[in-house]
Amino acid sequence: MTEFPVERSFRVSDAIAFNGIDATYGPFDFKIFDPLDVRIETRDIGESLWLPTDAFTVSKGPDDADYFTVTFNPIQSETKEFRVVGARLHERSIALSKGAGISIPALAKIHAQITFTLQELRRDVDAQNSIEVLEAAAVAVEAAEQAVSVLGDVEEAKGLIDQIKSDVQLLKEAANQARIGAEKARDDAIAGAAEVLGSGRVPVGFMAPWFSLRPPNQYWVLVDRVGQVFSRAMFPQLFDVLAPEFTVSFSDGDPVVTGIVCPQKLKAGWPVEGENIPPGTTILSVDSPSQITLSANPTGDGTTIRVFPHGNGDGSTTANYPAVAGRVVRGLDADGVLNPDAANAVGEVQEDALQQLYGQISHTSTSSANALDTAEGVFKRGEEVTLPQYVARANGSNVSADGIILDASLVARTSDETRAKAVIAPYIIKVADGVDDEATLSALQVVQDLAQAQADIAALQANSGEAALLAYQQPSGVSGGNSAATSERKPYVLN
Repeated sequence: MTEFPVERSFRVSDAIAFNGIDATYGPFDFKIFDPLDVRIETRDIGESLWLPTDAFTVSKGPDDADYFTVTFNPIQSETKEFRVVGARLHERSIALSKGAGISIPALAKIHAQITFTLQELRRDVDAQNSIEVLEAAAVAVEAAEQAVSVLGDVEEAKGLIDQIKSDVQLLKEAANQARIGAEKARDDAIAGAAEVLGSGRVPVGFMAPWFSLRPPNQYWVLVDRVGQVFSRAMFPQLFDVLAPEFTVSFSDGDPVVTGIVCPQKLKAGWPVEGENIPPGTTILSVDSPSQITLSANPTGDGTTIRVFPHGNGDGSTTANYPAVAGRVVRGLDADGVLNPDAANAVGEVQEDALQQLYGQISHTSTSSANALDTAEGVFKRGEEVTLPQYVARANGSNVSADGIILDASLVARTSDETRAKAVIAPYIIKVADGVDDEATLSALQVVQDLAQAQADIAALQANSGEAALLAYQQPSGVSGGNSAATSERKPYVLN
């Protein structure tokens, strides 16, 4: 069952005549979230102008969005009629998150509130061009024409037509307010959709091992080659992630850059680019957490630099991906507790190395003893070597000889290369923003409905226009309808 179903509606009742007896009317055929979402307008039966009233109270059902009744105080005369108008003021009053996910009921409720508001905006904008408004203006114009042609009272005609202009100006302002309201609802809807989609979105620059022969969709790229680069123009979001720009301060001819704020360590040798920074410039030294020195002098003052931890490609159109091809990723150890041999900077690469291996051997000078008495660490005693004769000492005594073997496997695992236990897979990297996971795909309907709402608003704005003034020309210079010499009504246009 769909939560908060919203039927197609302009959220306004037909004209209802008071019976002079009852105080309460309803329930009406559209739902509201709050009693404040209701406006009542009344008029004398036979009149065309609706006037607002506040002599009423609203009672609604128990559901969040429910039908309602209206009670008037005092009871109204049977010579009058009224209509009920939905008038929701859009708001965001609930959160969309639920733990690490999205609250579907909250999302449905907000979507219904946006839909109510858009329906009412559609109704109000359409009303500015309605037959009822045009007929009211036509009646007023005809009265002004009669004042000119029958009474000949130019001043009275001026006054009537000035009143017409004033009334139609009010219509213009109402249409403009409806347009502003539509834009506000559109912006709120966009912000709401962005929040929904952002709740489960994987950020650009995220990398992970990928055990497939192709990337999951167009937002991801395989990183599987040494020295691989990407296009700065094609993937600008990824460029900003892997080569962030910092607000700094530097001066012409002075390589010292101050005011850099970076939560990670900077490293000497990283490429740096920016306005007035010569090509090929790198970080010469990191002087403090907020100051670096460049390898070349700037050619002018500047306030921004871009730092490339992974390499700046060809220096103008490309940049490097992180160097993960053929390497095992090791967690950054900022304090060098477990990885003391590295500078411990983001993207730094370490070559393979064998841990220090140590051992010792000893022998004795005792007459007729083995040449090797003890072997420790990576050394061990081999089989006794048979020689054609003993080795004679100078004093005439004889000794025997032992073989000596160096075997690193006695203290470490060995192979033809130094490596960790590994399974081979390419990495994938998120290169552009987009909906790419199941938690987020459920919110796509919001975006589709929003697109349709925006299209409807654009059409309404085109219909409502920017001005709603009647233009008439009289031989006497009076702004009005026809001249007194003819009874034919001239055309008028709501611009």
